[in-house]
Amino acid sequence: MLPSPVHFALGFHCHQPVGNFEEVFERNYRSAYQPLLNTMLQHSSIPFSLHITGPLLEWLNAAHPSYLDKVADQARQERIEIKGGPFYEAILPIIHSCDRAAQLNRMQTYLEQRIGVRPQGAWIPERVWEPQLARDLAEAGLQYTVLDDTQFEAAAVQPAIDAAYYTTEDQGYGVDLFPISRRLRYLIPFSEPSATRDFLREIFVEHQRQRRLGAISPDAPPPLVLCEDDGEKFGAWPQTYEHVYQQRWLDRFLALLQECVDQGWLKLTTPSAYRSLYPPRRLVYLAAGSYPEMQEWSQGNFRNFLSRYAEANRLHKRMLTTSRRCREHLSDIDRASANDAPAGDVPVASIAAAYECALKAQCNDAYWHGVFGGLYLPHLRQAIYANLIHTESLLPPGPPLSFYDADYDGHVDVQLQSRSLMALVAPQRGGSLWALDHLPTQAALLDTLRRRREPEHDALENGAPATSKPKRGRAVSIHDEVRVKEPGLHRLLRIDPFPRDAFLDHFYPKAFRRQDLQDASIVDLGDFATGSYEVLPNHAEDKQQMPLVQLRRVGLVAGWNVALSKCLQLEDDRLRMTYRMEILHSALRPSRPADVYFAPELTVNLLGGSAPGYCVLIDGVKPTAYALGDEGTHVGAESVTLIDGTRNLSVALCWEAYTSRHDDPADADAPPGDWIFPPSGTAFQQTTTATLHRHGVWTVSLSEDGFEKVFQGTALIPAWPLSLRTGEILDARIVLTVRALP
Repeated sequence: MLPSPVHFALGFHCHQPVGNFEEVFERNYRSAYQPLLNTMLQHSSIPFSLHITGPLLEWLNAAHPSYLDKVADQARQERIEIKGGPFYEAILPIIHSCDRAAQLNRMQTYLEQRIGVRPQGAWIPERVWEPQLARDLAEAGLQYTVLDDTQFEAAAVQPAIDAAYYTTEDQGYGVDLFPISRRLRYLIPFSEPSATRDFLREIFVEHQRQRRLGAISPDAPPPLVLCEDDGEKFGAWPQTYEHVYQQRWLDRFLALLQECVDQGWLKLTTPSAYRSLYPPRRLVYLAAGSYPEMQEWSQGNFRNFLSRYAEANRLHKRMLTTSRRCREHLSDIDRASANDAPAGDVPVASIAAAYECALKAQCNDAYWHGVFGGLYLPHLRQAIYANLIHTESLLPPGPPLSFYDADYDGHVDVQLQSRSLMALVAPQRGGSLWALDHLPTQAALLDTLRRRREPEHDALENGAPATSKPKRGRAVSIHDEVRVKEPGLHRLLRIDPFPRDAFLDHFYPKAFRRQDLQDASIVDLGDFATGSYEVLPNHAEDKQQMPLVQLRRVGLVAGWNVALSKCLQLEDDRLRMTYRMEILHSALRPSRPADVYFAPELTVNLLGGSAPGYCVLIDGVKPTAYALGDEGTHVGAESVTLIDGTRNLSVALCWEAYTSRHDDPADADAPPGDWIFPPSGTAFQQTTTATLHRHGVWTVSLSEDGFEKVFQGTALIPAWPLSLRTGEILDARIVLTVRALP
């Protein structure tokens, strides 16, 4: 009997997220995608599979159409097997089932039209699997997918021993599952080609032994080993271009595979080719999971990113809401068409375009954090927000004032919308403003990531090298070596005690410094930043053309009871935050009067922390340190303006405050009602000047290139002195104006 050869399937997954920089697309094309394809095609007898994500497909079609022409030609000859998947690389389990179908079918249609094939197999983004995906894949006409072998092992399946593929189902919809060899993922391309040969040879020898012993039926399918991984490992990861191409690792690897084929114990294949000849080994059911690194980063389940990172959760829930609105409008159009009724005021094409933007906003990178995740990258988050904001602009406008749980945290949020701005307020979280979107420029102005302690920071504090060069003279997996882009990054490791939401109300000691704010080491003397505010009835609703919300809380500041009311109002391109606070009495009698600073804080993210085209103006003048990521203290300042020259956008804040005395402090317990600024009927004792503190918010995260600092926004903290004595009143107003520059 002739020996049954080991079948080996090699595949590559090439991806770029929505919103990545043009130069990143081009650099990866030059260093990885183009040389990888050319080298593979030079070894014409070796088949392989290829998956390209939708954003990268669209970029290649525009920038390098000949690349896709070459892929299409090879796919028609069945030299390359093309895989499908969600077009915009969404994490499928966390989006609506209708969106899953739209993503999968969008890719199937695109590949059929551009490449000329309709894929049988699918690449699952980040291999995040949940059992219901079997039905989604089957309904999209996809017959198999590939997942990590560790996901099978968790279900008491041993793919390393079976060397086979399996089948599963959900609600009677079946799909086949191929395990990816984790061991090969780590060997290729970082170990010598002979290491892969030896591994495959071990499998061949073991299966021959099992056949001789009768443990494997003589007519059983031949063993199958699959390795599929990121195409960026072949040239785009640090030092891999030199290793894979200049030192000819890939040429040597493919030549060695061909030698093994010529020796008769190895056969090269693709999943579809193997599947067309041999049946699956047996039925399996896999639990929710992903590859081991993702399981570690997510602490066991991808959805944990949404509970661990409020920023990811807010982005996700806004995506779900926006997508649902699109689907509702599309359903209305379908019903109207079926009944020969008018489709509504918004053109059908606008609704379709809105839904396409909503699907783009599902691109996964901005929703999670790990070595490859993009949650720490503001330009990727901003790209998702831009698509969501653009989607909303294409849909019929919502009400100017609405109440609903926008982030699914169990508490009602307040949404305000004017012609140019959309704001979300969380009364239960310090009465904070946690979203402010400028609709004309599609900018999410408060999209700032809180500084956190991450597990990988241990390596940085424990002596990571101050260089991005590898320790050895060869390519090393990014999982096996720690690198940093610049020295001293450990000094930026700080932990924010509060979310970086806007208008969190702080009360600081009289002697506090800007450095205390920057280091997040200052103690808040009040309980307002973490407290719950009452939403007051809107007595001014009939008088105001623009939406407003009034909030009130009685809390403690350094042992004194303080009543604080604030009113947030949108006026086209302006947001007005009006404060009134009154010192009621000491909660712990007797208590001496004390002086504190009232310091509401907001962090605005315009990107470009130290890049040209961005700057800060104090009272209309550039300070010495004028970059958005710089720091400064400005006594007596009355305004600050942040300029984003790349998007022609300015965000200006101005403020004023007054102090006065209340004759009867007991009256402060009553709601303010229809109050305005300055408060009518009050005799002012003085105008109170502010001191503005500002600093850049920088985080440290780990990427393919090593540890790097990332600018997250400009923290702005105007601070006013406040005397803690019964009857003291502080009235303050902050006006934020957002405009597109001419």
